[in-house]
Amino acid sequence: MVSESGPTRVRYAPAPARFDLRDESREAVMDANPWTYAVASLEMRREGKIADPAPAGHNTIPDPRQFVYVEACGEVGNAALAFAIQISGVRLQPDRVRSVSLQADRNLEWIPSDRGMRQYRIVRDGCFRAAIPVAAGTRAHDVRALRVQVFERPAADGAAPAPPGPVRLTRINKVFMLDEQFVPGPSILKWEGSETIRANGSPFEVPIP
Repeated sequence: MVSESGPTRVRYAPAPARFDLRDESREAVMDANPWTYAVASLEMRREGKIADPAPAGHNTIPDPRQFVYVEACGEVGNAALAFAIQISGVRLQPDRVRSVSLQADRNLEWIPSDRGMRQYRIVRDGCFRAAIPVAAGTRAHDVRALRVQVFERPAADGAAPAPPGPVRLTRINKVFMLDEQFVPGPSILKWEGSETIRANGSPFEVPIP
């Protein structure tokens, strides 16, 4: 006998699709199907994960259209990595100008992807993506430079941290924002090469025209 009802609810989900992720992060699947950004945003809002304000460490984020997304590839090893961007008009306070060295514009603030929290840093090899929250009204063309910085990775289970090795950055695939319809806009930066970056050393900075 076959029953017309079962013990579980019907579950709806996107169909799985084969995707080549060589030299791309897994989020490239969303880029190829841009409607998924709007769906993901609706789902996060339904779950109460989008808030204003959304302070770091509280399991909420700002509107996904208020982020600059950065995708890059490299070998992180036993270190940790974070990005930062410079935005036109986001200027340092007068008492901080002398204490911060900026390559692209010494008077512009760097906005970090880790938001000052270790757990927000990237700790895996391959291709990865980070999102940097920016003020409402910011547009991709306001981004003036990208910074890549390496940190010591926190030790697990209270053990002493291992000295971090160098990170080798090989690609910056894209830097972009979502438009008003949650569709990815054009990338404002692409870079390929081999750059070695060390913890407590100079960050790698790329100006954006």
